[in-house]
Amino acid sequence: MTRNGSDNLTDQELLTAYRGGDKQAFETLYRRYEQMVKSIARPYSFVGISVEDLSQEGFLGLYDAVSQFDENNESEASFKTFAYACVRNRILNVIRLEGGDRRKALNVSESLDPLLNNSFSVEEDVFAEKSRQELLFAIRNSLSEMEKAVFDYYVAGYKCSEIAEFMNLSEKSIDNTLQRIKTKSRKLFSV
Repeated sequence: MTRNGSDNLTDQELLTAYRGGDKQAFETLYRRYEQMVKSIARPYSFVGISVEDLSQEGFLGLYDAVSQFDENNESEASFKTFAYACVRNRILNVIRLEGGDRRKALNVSESLDPLLNNSFSVEEDVFAEKSRQELLFAIRNSLSEMEKAVFDYYVAGYKCSEIAEFMNLSEKSIDNTLQRIKTKSRKLFSV
């Protein structure tokens, strides 16, 4: 299957192709869901684990989703919803293991996130997104105006160099601001 040809396939067709031995199909799913994985990981990086580490765990969650999704189970959600839950739960599990019970953020996440139970609804997907938005809101409210601007760009997926260019500041200044945001976030969610 060519790269261009596989890009036009549905998630279900890609899953079937991958399970039939087509490794290119997984690569297409990886590219298709790469931005989603990174967007889930970024806000949680402010509680003390690097976005790169969280993204790697998120990609393992995506692999789990590809391996475990049962298209024949009528009670199961779409692959996209299932993948979102697998990625998010994998990231939250790493945060829980890393932070123990010392972080309020983890307790909030634990109470707001339904456990992965192979059945999802639109309501659960909306609820998961709401908990992510609550985390972003709590962090954002503790920041100065400059930190809010940097935070917004960062969560939107921009790199330090791009943020520096947008804000007409040095990359070092942006990096220092991100470190202050992380410190404030850790304090905000520490018990």
